[in-house]
Amino acid sequence: MSLGTQAIGLRMPIIKSGDNVKNIICDELKKMILSNEIRIDNDDIIGITESLIARAYNNYVTVDDIANFIKVKYGNNATVGVLWPIYSRNRFSMILRGIARGAKRVVVQLRHGKDEVGNDIINPWTGVNIIEYYRKIITDECATAVIMQSDHVFDLYKAASGNIIVSTIHSRNDDAREMYNLIAWNDSAESLSKIIKLTEIFNKPGENRGWCEYGLLGSNKCGDERLKLFPTKEMCEEVCEHIRYWVEDTTKKKIHVMVYGDGCFKDPSAGIWEFADPVSCPYHTGDLLDKSPNEIKIKYIADEVTNDSENIKTLIEEKNKHIDMNPMLAQGTTPRKYYDLLASLCDLTSGSGDKGTPVILIKNYFKNFADA
Repeated sequence: MSLGTQAIGLRMPIIKSGDNVKNIICDELKKMILSNEIRIDNDDIIGITESLIARAYNNYVTVDDIANFIKVKYGNNATVGVLWPIYSRNRFSMILRGIARGAKRVVVQLRHGKDEVGNDIINPWTGVNIIEYYRKIITDECATAVIMQSDHVFDLYKAASGNIIVSTIHSRNDDAREMYNLIAWNDSAESLSKIIKLTEIFNKPGENRGWCEYGLLGSNKCGDERLKLFPTKEMCEEVCEHIRYWVEDTTKKKIHVMVYGDGCFKDPSAGIWEFADPVSCPYHTGDLLDKSPNEIKIKYIADEVTNDSENIKTLIEEKNKHIDMNPMLAQGTTPRKYYDLLASLCDLTSGSGDKGTPVILIKNYFKNFADA
C-alpha cells in the first residue's frame, strides 16, 4: 500500500436540536459504504465534532439562566469579579453578558498582554479592542464596568468584595487554588465559597436548561441570547458506542470512535493557541487512544541506509523491537496522547467554516512505513 494516513471529511445533513445524531451518522455511513465512497477497515478512527452532539441533545443555556445564577449566588445588586477570561467574542462575550445582567457592578481583571491561549487585547485580524468590547457588553446590561489589568489574583479579590469567578480554562484549578491560599488564613468558609470557577456554573442537571461536567467552559455563542454548552460525557458515550457497535455489526471491522473539540495547535502568524475547549477529546471508545505514539524517527534510519539494496523495512522492524530500550531512536517524535493528536487532525480537517464535514474518517493512522 502506497497511501499513508488519510483524514477524510464526511459531509452530513444539517443536525438540529432533537435529531437522533447517532442514527443519522450511521445512515450516512451506510450510504457512503454502499456507494463505494468510503471503505471501513480495522483500526480506522471516526471523529465527531463536539458541537454536533451538543446541538442534537439541545444542550443550551440562556443569558437569563446565567443572570439568575449570579443573583442566587451573590444576591441582587452585587459586585462580581471576573478573573482572567479569554479574549473572545465567540467564547466569552455571552457569559459576560449573563454575569452583567445578574450583577450591579462587574470588575473584569485581564492579564497584561496576551490571554491564556495567546489572544491579544487588540485582535490582529478583526481589530476589536477587547477592553472596550467587554466594557460595552457590561454597560449595555446597565451594570457598572471596571476593567483592570493585573497578573496578581489578590487585586481582583479586593476590588470585587470577594465575589470571584475564575474564568481561565486550562489553569483554572491552579488560579483558584492560588486565590484560596492567599485568603484562607483570614477569611471564613462562607467567603471562600464565593470564589467559583466557570466549571461550577451549570455543571449539574437543571430544569429547562442544559448542563455539562465542565460547566460553562467550552461553550459557544449561539445567537444573541443563547450559548451552546460542551456535550456531557454521557451524550458522547451514547453516540460513540452506538456508532462503534453499528460499524462492527455491519462491516465486521473494529474501529475507534471519538468526539473532538478544539485541536491543540498554534496559529504561527498570530501566536494564538486554538484550544479554548476544556479538553480536546471528551470521549473515545476503548483505551488505545489514551496511549502515546512509540515509533522511531525515519529520517534517522534513512541516514543509516548505505545502498539501494538494503531493506529499510527490515531495518525499521528490527529497531522497533528495541525502541523501549533505546529512547534515542524516538528522539524528535511528538510525545502526546493519541487523542490530542487526532483531535488536532480532525479539527483542521473539518475546519470552522462551511465545509459541512463534522465527521472525519481517519485511515492508516497506526500503520508505519514497515507496514506498507
